[in-house]
Order: sequence, then C-alpha cells, then structure tokens
Amino acid sequence: MAQHDYNIANASFPTVRTDINNVLSAINSSNSGTSRPSGAVAGTIWLDTSGGVTAHVLKFYDGGADITLGTINTTANTVDWTDSSVTITDNSVTLAKMASGTDGNLISYDASGDPVAVATGNDGQVLTSTGAGSPPVFETVTVPDNAITLAKMASGTDGNIISYDASGNPVAVATGSAGQVLTSAGAGAPPTFATAGGGKLLQVVNAHTATNTTSNSTSYADTNLSCNITPSASSSKVLVLIQQSVRKSGGDTKANIRVYRDSTEIGGVIAGREIADTDSTASNSVGTGFSYSYLDSPSSSSQLTYKTQFNNVDGTGTVAVNYSSHQSYMTLMEIAGW
Repeated sequence: MAQHDYNIANASFPTVRTDINNVLSAINSSNSGTSRPSGAVAGTIWLDTSGGVTAHVLKFYDGGADITLGTINTTANTVDWTDSSVTITDNSVTLAKMASGTDGNLISYDASGDPVAVATGNDGQVLTSTGAGSPPVFETVTVPDNAITLAKMASGTDGNIISYDASGNPVAVATGSAGQVLTSAGAGAPPTFATAGGGKLLQVVNAHTATNTTSNSTSYADTNLSCNITPSASSSKVLVLIQQSVRKSGGDTKANIRVYRDSTEIGGVIAGREIADTDSTASNSVGTGFSYSYLDSPSSSSQLTYKTQFNNVDGTGTVAVNYSSHQSYMTLMEIAGW
C-alpha cells in the first residue's frame, strides 16, 4: 500500500526510476493510506485503511472534502456501498424472481417493518390477526357457547326445521304439507313430516228426534232416528253413538232394535234385544232406553246414512220409541284410519 504526490522531479536515472515505481505502486494500491494523499486533487480516489482490514473505506476527494463511496471488508470479501440504491420497477417482481420458501407460508411484516414468513398452520386453521406489532398467525377458530343468534344463521326455507343426520351433521327437515305431523324415523335418520296416523278425529255430526213412533207388529220399522255423514277418506272409520228412548205398554212384550248403515245392518244381528222386557202380562207401562256404541269401517268416502229400526217382539200391547216427545240421539264421529 502506498501513496505519492504524483510529482517526479528531475534527478539521476536511478532516482527517477524509483520515483516512477512509487507512483505506480500508489496507483496499484488505490492510493491507500491512513489519511488522504498529500498530492490529492479534485477527482482523486483513495483507500482509507485507518479502520483496519474489516473497514477499508473507499473515498472520493472533490477538492474540498472526501466523499465516502463504500466500505470494504477484506476478511469477508464484501463491499458495502454508501448512499447506493436500486429502484425496482412496479409490477416487475414475478414469482420466478422470488426466493424459494416453505410451502403454504405467507409473507407478512414484523414490528420493525421487515418481511417475515407466516408459518403454514394446520388443515382447517384460519389466518388470525394478533394486532399491531406482530404478524398474523394461523389458528383454530372456535365459536363460543351461546354466540350464534338467529341473526347469525343463514337464511333457509320457510317452515323447515333443523335436525341431525346419522353422521351428526346438521340437516334441514322439509316443511311438509298442512296437517302433517313431525314423525320420528328412529335412530340413524332425521325425522320427517308425515300424515298423522290413525285415531285422529276428523269430523262429528249429530241428529236427534222426538217423533213418537209406535208398533204392534213383529215387523221392523224405522224409528225416525237417522244421521248422515260423508267420510273424507275411504280408510276412515265411523264411531256410532246412539241413545234411543223405548217404552212398552198394554201387554207382556218388548222391543228389538237394529242399527243400519244404508241397507247394511251393523253391530251384529239385532244390536238391541228384548228391551223393556218385564216378563209380566200386566198392562202397566215401562220406559227405558237403548244405549249403543260401535266402531264401523264403511270403506267409503260417499255419503252414508245411519239409522235404527225397531219391532214389537211378541206382537202384543204397544212398543213405542221417542214416546211422549222423549228425545233420542245419534252421534257419528269420523276417525282417521290406521
């Protein structure tokens, strides 16, 4: 390392040659020394070695002061240029220009503004802010208890309800039709809306009469008690309830009563037998009643007429129904079939 004043004086040949060699040595060592060369002029570049081998400073003399160009570390073989900058054109950094990284990592910035990698996280985790001062992280998100209000729930179909399938996943139960009821499908499947099973009361009709009707004959005749019903389905059943007033007088006789649906006798042959029987030939009057209930299966959705008939079993004295304006009643109830 050397410096020279770059002035070669007149002298003998050996002296001039030595002076020239010193100039060349100064040039070859970049005018290195611990201070600026004494012969420096504006434009002289020199190497300041006062900082040691790890901090040689390359300087440019502008005629009044030295301008630092960079610091050379001969141990690490590196140069740190002073006041240098590289401008990267917008939209010029492509994926190919970026250094390799860990798959799934993201780039963020730390509290010092330096770029840092955000670790990939686990499957299903979401990127969560940690607030100012640190980069975000991937975390498992949990919903606190009692946090999901009706406003938070997604819209659905009107009338649907929420249940769970065999895997425990929430599913929508379809609304169903008017009148259907929610019916369990047992374990392994959500419930469904279905038509209600048998036993549902669908309609009730009622009739009564107080028309006095008498008989002295063993032949059957209408009692004037009848009622009409039109089932809503052929699978429906009809519950028949009857309360019929009966009276006998003037002899040892009694009454039999039959119940009909249209022309078909129901409840067995002669549903009511020997009503008001006293086993007495006395002519005194005896009043009583016939009570009856029967679940009929008409297998029809057409209008049906239910009625009662009676007779004078022995053909003596007189048998009367609805006597002296006593009321007789018939109630018909349609029950959903099963």
